[in-house]
Amino acid sequence: MAIKLLTKGEALPKKGKKTLIVYIDRLNDFIKELNKTIDGIGDTESLTPVQINNLITQKISGVGEDALEIDGLFIKDNGFTQYRKPIIKITDTATPATYDLANSESNTLILLDRFNGTNLRLNPFSADTTLGARFEFLCTEDITVNTTILRTLTGAGSIIGHVVYVDTGNSNAQTIVRASGNQINLNGGNTGGLIGSHIEMTVVENNKFYVKGTLFGNGAVGSIFTTQ
Repeated sequence: MAIKLLTKGEALPKKGKKTLIVYIDRLNDFIKELNKTIDGIGDTESLTPVQINNLITQKISGVGEDALEIDGLFIKDNGFTQYRKPIIKITDTATPATYDLANSESNTLILLDRFNGTNLRLNPFSADTTLGARFEFLCTEDITVNTTILRTLTGAGSIIGHVVYVDTGNSNAQTIVRASGNQINLNGGNTGGLIGSHIEMTVVENNKFYVKGTLFGNGAVGSIFTTQ
């Protein structure tokens, strides 16, 4: 089945609050070439993903001299050469004290840049289309007041995996902490939240998140994971 061409004035999809950056004429050129490639591939079950990618990128390379940019993905020089991850700064959101993350914001880097804490709530991730949704969180400010909370659904969500806690007040002694419950607490002290603290969360089952990361804190490790 061929991919439909875009028409001028047709609404383009958005990813959360981020606009999809694309030039319609260039994208249509790409779609035309991709349709030719799809028609020529035939039985794709006998091809590996690498072979399919090579076939597609060979067609892409003939579109023109300039790169095609779609939401930060550059397609150029016979391959995918650069990806720019969308970034959300919590201080730039309309309600920075509480921020809800939806499936449309998957593969986004969220900067935890409020020293006085944030309540981040992961909305229901209970559909098959949400499996594999992935979020990264990075502290770019030391949390000094209140707590930044990463919370799944109360009474329904759960967190598995682990983080490494680094006690900066004790020669960077490290402790591996097994994830549990449905809430991660970063207080800037003994549960992490100093600059450089980094967490990745991936939806692996309905409302179940796999977590990994490194948390910089101060003092013997406290209750990073709790149940709300």
